Amino acid sequence: MQTNRDRSDRCGPAWCTASTIQSGQAHQFRQLGHHMLNVSVCFARRPPRPLNSRCPEHYASRDPVRIVAALDIAASPNFRAVPEQAAPALHGLLNDNVSLPVARAELTRPTGSGVVAVEATGSGVVAVEAAGPNEPAPDLLLHDSTGSVTGREQYATNLPGIGPGTAATAAVGRLEDTLTSGLVDKLSSYDPATGSARRDVTYGRREIAAQVRPSRGGFNFDPYLDAGLFQRVLGRINATVLQLANEIRFYDSTGRLVYTWRR
Repeated sequence: MQTNRDRSDRCGPAWCTASTIQSGQAHQFRQLGHHMLNVSVCFARRPPRPLNSRCPEHYASRDPVRIVAALDIAASPNFRAVPEQAAPALHGLLNDNVSLPVARAELTRPTGSGVVAVEATGSGVVAVEAAGPNEPAPDLLLHDSTGSVTGREQYATNLPGIGPGTAATAAVGRLEDTLTSGLVDKLSSYDPATGSARRDVTYGRREIAAQVRPSRGGFNFDPYLDAGLFQRVLGRINATVLQLANEIRFYDSTGRLVYTWRR
């Protein structure tokens, strides 16, 4: 991704061509454009009309898929009152190693009440802080109109080794161990007495989104992600610790939701 302040004549709102954005989405962009200056693109060509501002460097992107995702998130019910916070929130989650499909799903998943502010822990922009490894959990905070907050902590597996030829039983066993350990760590962050989660907000819900990704050695776990696997993992977690969350969602490597546990 190239961002260069000296090329400000090539920077501006995401003027979308028919080859990358469908007509309905281009219309949606025009409708939301005044809220979406954070969705900016540095093109190789000069955009088709004069620009009034430079690209905000934090959010500059040449990826039309991310631009469309940000527009769709901004138009979702969660962001009806705060569409300008969609792009920074998406950027914050992507910066924290959350995949685009999971980030999109977690940002648009209903909270039960109208969202009035969003914090994707970590960027440094007024209402949004971009996620960083040393920032307090959870990765995503959705403030609703009742004063309550939905916390959504993100987690993704990253198992070393385990090549494509590994026996499925051994590979899945390693995955179950990793998921158990990772979820205990994420759940423990919500402990009101000892956890690392922010304590300056009133949590209405505490949630976790976990994505199972291929191992670094190239083993694809997707065919083995069934209810039985997740139930075995959850059964290994101390009941008191498990009760720290209201809901845990599991996604496969493509970002498809494959299992949900609810308290």
